[in-house]
Amino acid sequence: MVILMFTIGIAAGALSSLFIWKYLAQMYLYMVFLPIIVSTMLKWEMATVSVLFGLISYMAFLLVQANRANAEYWQSLYLTKILQQQTTELINAKEQAEKANLAKTEFLSSMSHELRTPLNAILGFTQLLATDPDTPPRSQQAENLEHIMVASKHLLTLVNQVLDLAKVESGHLDLTIKPTNIGAIVNDCLSLVDTLAKQKT
Repeated sequence: MVILMFTIGIAAGALSSLFIWKYLAQMYLYMVFLPIIVSTMLKWEMATVSVLFGLISYMAFLLVQANRANAEYWQSLYLTKILQQQTTELINAKEQAEKANLAKTEFLSSMSHELRTPLNAILGFTQLLATDPDTPPRSQQAENLEHIMVASKHLLTLVNQVLDLAKVESGHLDLTIKPTNIGAIVNDCLSLVDTLAKQKT
């Protein structure tokens, strides 16, 4: 009986290492338990019935446990592989998004600088025309030049805001709080659409 219990203990311990290979674990259990079961059946006695029933029940229990452990092991490997693939895909997507964002920021910065140069030229020539002492503009011309000045400054402000957007994305934007003349802003907006409004009336 001691040898029997010792053998069963070894079988249960070895199964913890063999469950990875399902059929190998099953073969091992059959090789350990079947000779003992057959030997017990050949020595049929009333006292051995409970031992025989216990051996068969324990072998069935170990088979079920081995199959369950095997299924859980391979499922965990499968889930781990999927998780690694998803992690790799997320890292690649993050890197691509960062590259695209950097390219967008560089494009905005470059285009904004390219736009500011001709806008500053327009503002400069408009100021020269408006303040030329040799050929001062007439009343209507002065008003038109003022509209050009306001529109150019407004467009330059928009371009500067695009540059500010690039600074926000790079984390280098400095905010300044100062008083604002709302009336002047409204008048500038009205002057931008005044000419178009007059053309449609």
